[in-house]
Parts: sequence; structure tokens; C-alpha cells
Amino acid sequence: MICVSALMALSMVASCKAPDSLKYDLEDIVASSFISEPENVSQWQHYVYMFSGEDCSFFSGPGLPGDMEVSGMHLDVSGETAVAIACASDDNIGTGVMTDGLPSGVYSLKVNDILADVPEIWHGRGYVSGGILMSPMTMDLQFSFVGLPDGIIESVNVGIPYISDCYSISDGMFSIGKAGVGGRSFNVSPSSEGKVYRMFPMASDVTEWTFAFSLDCYDGESISGAFNVTAPLAAGSSNTVSVDCSSLAEEGACSVMLSTRNYGSGSTRTWLKKVELEQRQPENRYYDVDVLGSDGEWKSLNPSYALCSNAFRYHTQIWNDWDNSKKLRDTMSFVSVIDDFSGPVKVRVASKKPFSTVEIRPTSYGIVPERIDDRTIEFTVRDYSHRMLSVEFDSDRYHNLMVFGDRPDPDRPDPGNIPAGMKYYGPGEHEVGWITLKEGETLYIDEGATVYAKINVTGDNTAIRGRGVLSGAHLPHTGNIYASGYQLIETNANKVGTRQYFTAEGITVIDSPSWTFSIYNTDHVLIDNIKMICWILNGDGIDLCSVDDGVVKNCFLRSYDDCITLKVNHVSKVDTKNIRLQGNLIWADYARGIVIGPESGWDTGGSISDVIVEDCIILEYPTKLLETSGTYNCDGAGLSISQYPATGHTTSGTTSGIVCRNIIIDKIGTSGRPFVIWQKSGQSGALVDNVLFSNISIDCPDGTAPCHIYTNGGKITGLVMENVKYNGVPMQDSGKLVIDGTDVDITYR
Repeated sequence: MICVSALMALSMVASCKAPDSLKYDLEDIVASSFISEPENVSQWQHYVYMFSGEDCSFFSGPGLPGDMEVSGMHLDVSGETAVAIACASDDNIGTGVMTDGLPSGVYSLKVNDILADVPEIWHGRGYVSGGILMSPMTMDLQFSFVGLPDGIIESVNVGIPYISDCYSISDGMFSIGKAGVGGRSFNVSPSSEGKVYRMFPMASDVTEWTFAFSLDCYDGESISGAFNVTAPLAAGSSNTVSVDCSSLAEEGACSVMLSTRNYGSGSTRTWLKKVELEQRQPENRYYDVDVLGSDGEWKSLNPSYALCSNAFRYHTQIWNDWDNSKKLRDTMSFVSVIDDFSGPVKVRVASKKPFSTVEIRPTSYGIVPERIDDRTIEFTVRDYSHRMLSVEFDSDRYHNLMVFGDRPDPDRPDPGNIPAGMKYYGPGEHEVGWITLKEGETLYIDEGATVYAKINVTGDNTAIRGRGVLSGAHLPHTGNIYASGYQLIETNANKVGTRQYFTAEGITVIDSPSWTFSIYNTDHVLIDNIKMICWILNGDGIDLCSVDDGVVKNCFLRSYDDCITLKVNHVSKVDTKNIRLQGNLIWADYARGIVIGPESGWDTGGSISDVIVEDCIILEYPTKLLETSGTYNCDGAGLSISQYPATGHTTSGTTSGIVCRNIIIDKIGTSGRPFVIWQKSGQSGALVDNVLFSNISIDCPDGTAPCHIYTNGGKITGLVMENVKYNGVPMQDSGKLVIDGTDVDITYR
């Protein structure tokens, strides 16, 4: 409430003119000891009216004599009615008559465009003795979405009828003045939750009305409903339209509610209607994708979507948001293109919204899209080696489209004649829960299939194959600080003995509740052509722990935590060695991309040795891990050699025989770092030996962190930098390699 106490000194002046031309002679208008809400109301535009009988006897407005700097007045003249109006601006409103001496009925405040917001307006009226108390004249409307599952409701549509566009200044009545238009429609998506819409209240004669709404779903369906409201939306009211899906799983319905709270009232009135809403996954959420077939006809594909962590923005809030109730994660899209790739493949992508720029990465592939219109592009995948791509509109890497090209599986089984020892899942969705692979068994997830399950491998000679999707989305995502859900694919959950010969090939894996591939004490491992998108905090992609003879090749891996990590920890104990990481695309949203370590055995136990990382591309490493560590002295990077001892030990085992060659760091985020070699402090005699970095091309925007080497008392010997360039400049000349440690044996060539 605003109490106005501006004092006006007014006096009548004799005149020989006709009575309707009598004016007040204005002396000083003094504002003193006023209290205002909002704070900046004294800078608003103010209008002051006095009505005597049927006429306006006094008017003052912006730019006129007597223009006030506060939102009302205390007039020392008795017997006349005063009206004060304060407007935050004159956007979308008009006052019409700007003079006094006319009949009171012609004075009004009008909305120019009822479909657009008006500024905040406060008003007050009363007899001039005793002052004028101000209150808000406009009303607010907001939208709220509660417990909304991802990918079901795209937007809510509502209509608010009987919105006035005219306020009569003399009698304070609101009316509809433009040929009875009197309504306003809203289409609001969850991303606009909390936005405030401001308008005039309903017409003064409204007592009961109908609230109509519809819910637009991503699959194209629209669900409509309506209910009666037994009170008008009044001046100064705060109103909220809520879509509440918190009981959707139990009831199969959601509630659409309208709540209103009048100005100065502590109570809220609510009206609602429940509507049936089937739980469903959307299709084509962000993009339409077509591929030009060899017959010259365009074939429509069906993009899928997956949650991805945007910890770059949300890290300080995201730890306890396991169910994404705060909507802190983003949703990217992916599409599978099955083709023999005997020749170039042409792809068309239509975005659901217009865009300004588009980029297709890896940039080293040199794919330049052709812009068809403000929503559509076409581009050509030249050959099978360039089959995995990120399409990024307006530099948005958290709603990007991944294109995953695949050849048909030559070993695809006949669905009508599944061989013994194979667990087969064909097209469609399959709620399985838990799958155990025993000695010699294969899990086959066919093209078009999505299997919701955890995989537990208990025998040797096992495999997971196919062109379908394995999802952990329906498994519990739990934890306190660290995720405590299932590790999605485990080859040796009990860590007993050593498994032999495990293969994973061709499938797409999304939404793991913890580590995705937990490969413990397993020798002869092949992970080939896996596509992975996982968001969970401390959810690694592929963990090779005490593995001998492991190959990870031709994969796309996107995760919150380490995409690929090689470890010897207190559980796995024995060496990790003979590892080949070849031709992978790496996208780390927070922790590390490829990391040799960090758990690196101990000086009298396991070690990491004979590792080749080649022909890999680091597509993203945007993290603020460097900042949250308080210093660059940490192991976060797109490519990392990290050495600290297994739990319970003081010194790491030796890390040796590491070759990183033909690596591209492709425009990672400016808060990221291309590579680091890091030894944890407090170790006695930690050693990294015989490391070759060869033909490494770092292409980073200005401001990206340099590369670092930290020994922290450890020792690095036999380190060779061969043709390593940072933005085209040899590393040794770039000023982009910082060495912090005295015991580093490094050679450049």
C-alpha cells in the first residue's frame, strides 16, 4: 500500500472569463515524507485529476505545470474528489484527454493493444482531505509446471476472457471498449515458467466466467478442457495457471489449476480440472530428419532424445537433483542413419525453430551445410569414416543433434530363428529390469528396439550387439553426493577371478544411473561402434579397471564424468595394460574426456602401461572443474594422464609406455583445457615414464586454458612432444604449455 503525502498549495484566481474556463493557479508542489512501493515509483509518470460535480476541475500530467514526482497527493481543498495515477511507463497505454474543464465521463486510461502487456500501474482516489492511498490497478499472470515429465507436454494454451481495456478515471470502472474484443490468449512452454504477464483486470461487471485450456503434446496431440470460475480476476490480483503432473504415474492424469490472490489478501482461491494424460515419449522433439535414398526419394527418420548434463552451468545446484525435478539438465537429440555407405549420403535437417548459424562437427570433416530456409539445412556425409556428426544450431551444444551413421549388421539374426544362447529383443520398447549374460551368451538389441535394463555379465565369451538402444532411464537414479544407482553394464560385479572375452558392438546406450561400462578384471575386451549419451554425476562412460588387452574404437561417448578411464584401484588391484583407444569421438560435459588414471595402482602393486590413444577427436570439454578446484593444479582436461594412488596407499604405481597420436582437440569450451599430465601431491617416488604426444592439433577459441604439467614432487621421464600445435603454433613456441615442477624430462621435435 502506498500512502501519499505530497502537499499542493492551490488558490483560486478571479477571472472575467466564462465559468468553464476557470483554472487553478499553480504555485509550488512540494513532495515530503512519502512512502512508496515499488521503490522507484517517484520516477514514474503521474497523472492527477480533480472532479467537482460533473466536470474535471483540475488536471496535471507529465510535462505539464504541476507535474508531480510522487504517486499521489494530499490536497488541502475540501469537497472535491481527487484521482492519482502512477504509470511505470506509457508503453501500450493512452490517456486521451490531457486538459481540464471537460465532463468527467471523457477522462479514461486505455490500452492500445490488448494482446500485449501493459506497464505496472497504481491508482488511488478519494476526497482530498486526508490523502490518497494507492493500490495496484493492473493484474499479473504467471504459469507454473509441477512434476512435469520430460518430453510429454510442449506447451499450455489458455484464454482469459473479459479483459478490460478501458479504465474510467472519474468513477473507477473497468470496461471493454474495443468492439467487445475483451480477451487474451497465451501459449506458454515450460521454459517460460515464472514469466510475469501484466494486463488490465476483468471488466467490472464480470462475476462468473469459463476458463478454457488445452495441453499441446510433443507427439502432436492436443488435450482440451474447461471449468467455471466464480470470481473475476481483479485489479491488483496475482494469478497463476499451474499444470501439475506430480500424480501422473499413479492416476494417469494431471491437474490444470487457476489460482488467484487479491491484493492485500493472505488467502488464495483455486479452481482446477483433472485431465487424462498418457505417459508417452515424444517423437521429433526438436528436429525433423530425412535421408535421400539411392532411389532418389527422401526418407523420413525418427529422431530420439536423451538427457545430457549441462554441469558447465549448473554444477553448484545439480548434485541433489537426481530426478531432474529442478529441470537442470538439457535434452539433446540423436538419429540413426542405416545405410551401406557405398556412396555419399545426403541428409536434411529441419529445426523446430528458426536459427541464425549452424555448425557441423568434427570440423576436420569439412562438412559445410547448405541452408535451404530459416529452419532447414542439407549436407552430405561423404563416406562411412565421417558417419558420426554433431549438428549445432546457434552454438547450442546442449540441444544439438547427433547423427549416428551405421551399416546394416551383417550378423543380424533371423528374428524367426534365434540361435541358442542369444537373448533377442526386436523393434519396440521392452521393460526388462535385469539381464544376466552367462557363459557364451549374447544379448542382441535389434534396430528399432529400446531395452530398459541393467546388464550383469557372469561368464566368459559374452557379447552385446545390435543397432538398438539400451536405456537405464527406468532404473533408480539415486545418491547423496555421489550416484549410488546400478552400474549399467558390469562384466565382473563380484571382482572375483578374471573374466575373458567380452564384446559390445553397435548399440546406443543412454541414461545410465552410474558408471555405464564397468569393466573390472576382464581380459580381451572389445568395445566397438558404441554410441553413448549419459548425464549422471560421477557417471563414467567406459571404465577399464585391471584389464589386459582392451580395445575401444569407433565410438561416440558423451558423459558427465570421465568418458574413458583406465584404472588400477584398491578393488581391481592388478595391472591395466595393452590398451588401444582408436578413432573415438569424445564429449565430456564436466570431469575428463580420456584419462589414463586417475587411480594408478601403488608402488608395490598394479600399474598402467602400454596404452595407445590414436585418431581420436575431443569434441567438447567445457568444464569449470578448473575453477572449482581453485587452481589449474588438477587433472581435468579433454586428454589427461592423471596419477594418484589407489585408496589405502601413498604412492602410485608407475604409468609408462603411453602413446597419444593423431589427436584433434576440436573447439572445446573456453573454460576447458586441452590436455594435462598431473601427479597428485604427497607421493614419494611417483613416476610417469616414456610418454609420446605426436601429431596433436589443438584448435581452441581465445580464452581457453593452456595445457599443463604438474609433478607435485613426482617425476616425469622420457616425455616427447612431436608436432604438437596449439592453434597452429608449435607447442614449445605457443606459450600454451605451463610446466609446474622441476623433475620433468621433456623433448620437443
